[in-house]
Amino acid sequence: MATPHEVGTHEILWPRLCEAVRWALWGLGGPVPVSPKLEQDIHGSPNYRLMGWATWLLRAWKENPKAGDCLRARKRWLDTLIEMKQLGLFTLGGPSGVATEAGAGDPHAAFLWLPLVAVYAWALEVKDKATIALSEELFGGAVALAAQYEFRGVTCMPSTRAKKEKGQDGRSSLVDVIRWLIRGGVKPPVASHDMWWTQDYSLAAAVVRRNIVKGPAGWLRKRRLAKAAPAETFIEIKREDWHGGFIAWVEDEPLARASGIDWLSMVRHDNDGLTVFYQWGEGR
Repeated sequence: MATPHEVGTHEILWPRLCEAVRWALWGLGGPVPVSPKLEQDIHGSPNYRLMGWATWLLRAWKENPKAGDCLRARKRWLDTLIEMKQLGLFTLGGPSGVATEAGAGDPHAAFLWLPLVAVYAWALEVKDKATIALSEELFGGAVALAAQYEFRGVTCMPSTRAKKEKGQDGRSSLVDVIRWLIRGGVKPPVASHDMWWTQDYSLAAAVVRRNIVKGPAGWLRKRRLAKAAPAETFIEIKREDWHGGFIAWVEDEPLARASGIDWLSMVRHDNDGLTVFYQWGEGR
């Protein structure tokens, strides 16, 4: 088990979350105890906290659904969803101010979407009406927001967490597949490959397919989710039609700079392909 000071890293949080999801939702793997200090150690960026709270909740429920640990974890998760509803999608406050990761592409997309869909699937399993309602609103809103910035099957929007030096251009095949599962349209090529669905990276899409939209109840749920209004974002994203596609950007303002790092400040998606801009004002 990771020691408490190791929890707040992607190297620890991500595999622990994937393990918790497979164990809680599908009965795969074995029990791994929740660190007694996990609750105090969950802090940092929105993706850290979402992964941490989801891992804690799923593992605590699997071990003892009536224990105080599980009830406390559920409350912290609901508080997190309520905060996102108030501030904006994938946006949370902290000691240093508000941080947003709405619309982030790879690799952070997986860190953000898996906690949301996994706890939603858990809530469906245990018939937790409060968690279902908030999850559907935020998940449906996230999918609708992605659909606003889709062109020919590819989603890309201005967002944080895009490092130019690492080739992170705001795209995510995971988001494209989830959007397609809920709203239809162009089927992403990766969705036709069986091996893609088995990866940790793709786990959020696998949960949507297996636990959320499967069967008659899932079909009705899918229709309901597809009608959701786009989620609000903490920082306004401006969008205009452009040569058959669109351009979208975030203005260079102090609040935008303070609420996120590694901004993808503008995207242009048209018949000539996708062009992204990292520097403020670039491409304008």
